[in-house]
Amino acid sequence: MTHRRTWDDFPPPLRRRLEALLGEPVARTRSCEGGFSPSSAEILLGASGSAVFVKAVRDRDNPASRALNGAEADMLAAMHATAPVPALVDVFEEGEWFVLVTQAAPGMLPEVPWTSAQLDQVLRALDDLQAATTPCPVRGLRSVPETLGPDLLGFEHVAAAPPRDLDPWLADHLDELR
Repeated sequence: MTHRRTWDDFPPPLRRRLEALLGEPVARTRSCEGGFSPSSAEILLGASGSAVFVKAVRDRDNPASRALNGAEADMLAAMHATAPVPALVDVFEEGEWFVLVTQAAPGMLPEVPWTSAQLDQVLRALDDLQAATTPCPVRGLRSVPETLGPDLLGFEHVAAAPPRDLDPWLADHLDELR
């Protein structure tokens, strides 16, 4: 896991622009934990209850994160209003920062490990998303195998060259895991 940027890292011009989008000064923030990007992942909350979700990153922090946030903005812009996803509020550059702002989605992060009820809720949400976005509203979107295929072949690599200290349980279940 990486250290994420936070509201405290944002320069004053970026803070002012985000407060203008929020419609009031930021009264408090709620950072979203987890992930592997140095991008911020924060909900900005105003005193009146207004809220937006912000991802902000600089190229010097991680150019790949900037590209991923840009791709996410493109996907959200292509979604129709009935899709069960937070609406895109704005995407912009402020100085060296690339910023993606969406509506704040309701909910909370799941416990670790997830409970059965949380898993069921996530699976229902994914079913709802699939139903609302089939056919896919994003032209030219690469499929999951095209996008993540190489990353999903980890056990193939282990099977091709098993390390000497491979956990016995993994060795016994390697065919199933592949």
